[in-house]
Amino acid sequence: MQDQLDELTNPTDLVLAQAQHKVAQAESAVRGAQKALADVGSSTALDLAEAYQKVAKAAGDLESAEEALVDAKSHIQLTR
Repeated sequence: MQDQLDELTNPTDLVLAQAQHKVAQAESAVRGAQKALADVGSSTALDLAEAYQKVAKAAGDLESAEEALVDAKSHIQLTR
């Protein structure tokens, strides 16, 4: 992915691509945290709490990445 970002020369395309990449990473983190939560099964309450915490953090990261993508798209529209 970094190689593809390095190839972009248009700053607008680069900002958009970086924001999209962050969203994809955050979505992956959410899926991973949800899987960890599902895998907890009959583990201890502490394990369950830790898994919930990971899901919450990943969801927050996803929200931040999505906001950055919206900001990038708005910036692109303003500069065109």
